[in-house]
Amino acid sequence: MPLPSPLLHCALLLALSGPAVAADGPTPVTLTSGTFNGTVSLAVDTDRRLLSGYFDDGRCRFQFDSPLQPVALPQRSELGEAYSLRGWDPRTPERSFSVALYTLARGGFRDQLTIEADDRDPNRPAACRWRTSLDRDSWVSSSFIGVRVVSARHAKVRAGKPDGDGVRLERSTEAAVPRGTVVWIGKTYSPGWNLPGLVQANWYQPVGTPHGGYLREADLYRLPAQEEELP
Repeated sequence: MPLPSPLLHCALLLALSGPAVAADGPTPVTLTSGTFNGTVSLAVDTDRRLLSGYFDDGRCRFQFDSPLQPVALPQRSELGEAYSLRGWDPRTPERSFSVALYTLARGGFRDQLTIEADDRDPNRPAACRWRTSLDRDSWVSSSFIGVRVVSARHAKVRAGKPDGDGVRLERSTEAAVPRGTVVWIGKTYSPGWNLPGLVQANWYQPVGTPHGGYLREADLYRLPAQEEELP
């Protein structure tokens, strides 16, 4: 897709600008959890100050994460809010590459985002376009703190039933989750809901149809070694 001339000018500046640097002074965070054109799934954890997501346009697929700390992209002061991310193919998490996430829209990330996979990074997947701009199509709960991807062919789901201050697992009440499904990791407000080896997950497949339950951590693509495991 051809870039309009102002954006082409910005893209050329970014190519020459070098790496992102920490922003001077506090930058308001407008980034919120949700989906963009069915291509980017994004979770913002304001308590742990982390963001994570998954990019999937059918050919290019990668997870990404970053501290929830805006950065300044040199020579791009008009952006306002931007993030320097680490991306990786879920199948090969050890091969991470540089990604930039920012917005040009009035109102910030509430409306639109642009994501760039650094074409100078040798680990960048060959199928990934350098630059994609997307419009928001939905919001999701602020209690979702992470985005993961199912790796097992048919990941089994366990339903949880409140039991005192914790949860008791019941037999599976949901169909198995197919490999490649994007799941949102839910925040648990009590230690009794954190079950060893399991994560509380939610997903929307078919689109707009909510499901939830506990999945085995082993049935999700693993995070890179330097990333903390989500509770």
